[in-house]
Amino acid sequence: MNKRAREIIFWIMEKRDYQETCTINDLMDKFKVSERTIRYDLEGITDFLLENKQKPIQLCEHGVIELQKDTDTIRMLLGQNDFYSFKLSKEERMHMILYLIANTGEHVTLQQLADILFVSRSTIIHDVDDVRKSIQKQDLEIVSLRRGLRIQGRESSRRIMLMHLLRLPYVQQYRISEYKDMMSPQDLESLKRMIKDAELSSSRFLTDGSFEDLRQYLMLMIERYHKHRFVEIDYVSQHLSTQKMASHLMNKMEDYFGMEHRLQEEYLLADILYNMHYLKRNDADEKIMQIQVISKQFIDAVAHDLNIDLRNDFQFYQNLTNHLQSTFKDLDMGYDSDNELLYEIVKKNSEVVAAIEKNLQPLELFVQRAITREEIAYITIHGNPGENGMLQGYLDMMGVPYSTCNTLVEAITFDKYTCTNYLNAFGINTTHPIMLVRGKAFDKEAVLKAVGLPCFVKPNAEGSSFGVSKVKTAADFDAAVEGAFKMCREILVESFIDGIEFTCGLYKVGDKKVVMPVAEVIPKKEFFDYEAKYDAKMSDEIIPGRFSAEITGRIQDMASEVYDILRCEGIVRIDGFVRGEEIIMLEVNTTPGMTANSFVPKMVRVMGFPLRDVITGIIEEKLKRL
Repeated sequence: MNKRAREIIFWIMEKRDYQETCTINDLMDKFKVSERTIRYDLEGITDFLLENKQKPIQLCEHGVIELQKDTDTIRMLLGQNDFYSFKLSKEERMHMILYLIANTGEHVTLQQLADILFVSRSTIIHDVDDVRKSIQKQDLEIVSLRRGLRIQGRESSRRIMLMHLLRLPYVQQYRISEYKDMMSPQDLESLKRMIKDAELSSSRFLTDGSFEDLRQYLMLMIERYHKHRFVEIDYVSQHLSTQKMASHLMNKMEDYFGMEHRLQEEYLLADILYNMHYLKRNDADEKIMQIQVISKQFIDAVAHDLNIDLRNDFQFYQNLTNHLQSTFKDLDMGYDSDNELLYEIVKKNSEVVAAIEKNLQPLELFVQRAITREEIAYITIHGNPGENGMLQGYLDMMGVPYSTCNTLVEAITFDKYTCTNYLNAFGINTTHPIMLVRGKAFDKEAVLKAVGLPCFVKPNAEGSSFGVSKVKTAADFDAAVEGAFKMCREILVESFIDGIEFTCGLYKVGDKKVVMPVAEVIPKKEFFDYEAKYDAKMSDEIIPGRFSAEITGRIQDMASEVYDILRCEGIVRIDGFVRGEEIIMLEVNTTPGMTANSFVPKMVRVMGFPLRDVITGIIEEKLKRL
């Protein structure tokens, strides 16, 4: 293995320790090299593992890299003291020497440095001389004593220098064995949660890089505390703007790690926080960003407690964000506080509800009130996993009832290409999209000739119109395809339909069929995209639509037929176009939006039904089958 390959395997193992996924894209970003280079290095790692009778690296969907869970054997093979099997550069050796001397609680001898770095003692002597010169401006000094080398100077200066060193990947790799015994995976996870809580409390949200820098510094702070190395008594913060965030972190660390809350430590932390990078948003976006952070905290915590993986799914987080905005601000769902049926659901799903109730604090802090059990019951089944069948599968395994279609139906309808072709086989008039697959060649001219211009390019498996582009010219096609491929491995190219857009909601409970009024959609943008769906000002929706009675009846009949063909359950919404006398089905939404700007609540209000009665009817039907 080359040097970078060793860095990569240590990085993958570190991610494993933190119970985080690692992808090829992560490695490309981390090491600033091409995908081809990363794959070459992964091949070298695999060869090394196989030669040592270890399980090889597995490349999974979306470029996720999986390594066997027990990484101790791999670390032993690499050698915790055998830092690299090749020579470090002079600059790298200097960084390592500086770290080794600065972070020890004891003296370090020249021979110890030579043994760790696999160079001669004379090389170390020359390197140390250069290190001495490099730190003169940092208020630090390397002194030679009979017992070895050590650094003299202020602890605050030493901390800041160490923090810069900890950004270097080879230093991080060396530290793995140092903090592994000091902090458990649970401790590391708790530390990350503390940072997220501090972000929320201060409304200052770190970039990914600064988040990692802060985590490394807090681990260093804990380590220095255990070595009884404290910031000098006379240290005073120069940046009070980050004092609140620093104080929050210190209080949390005091409670969890038993560390004494020293004001000087807090001051230094405030200064370090001041020099980090934060996400910048305007006032309107900042509120949305805050909700998104809360959503991620909530989902991560619930998923952890239920031992299910709900990470790496942007749509899930986005949908919960929309739900929070509507539930807590805009939309009166009409829940009855004495609704016995909802309490029955809560009772039967005690494990899920317990996990939710345990992690409600961020939501309650945001809305400044307690979250009701009725809201808990709704959140339990909300989000993207409910759109692609993942959540249904989880709930089936746990024996938890739910109000939507089953796993198979959800998976079929979420895959637009599969759903379109499936319904077309039953005689439903659908669009005829062409599917392109990332990494597979296609004839651009042939595709455009087949669909014509303008056309639409969109991800095959996404919701809320994410990644959808209207292509007017051949010159715009490549950019649209590239953008869609960032969202999904499979994308669709679809002909532009010059017609009137419609949508129709319906549900069936027992022998009762309820087909809602057909809505006419008039987007103020070029098409009904994400902004139009969730911003009431970006589209006009006429309910019922201005269609003839004959066209309206045909749309409703088609929607009912699609419902039966797919064997749907719960509330479903069918989208399509009317072109002259022709009705064209576009897609099936088996988990339609329920925000203030969503169609179903509006259709229900037009019908004169309380929304709770609709939900209650669906819940009652489910309870009958238990």
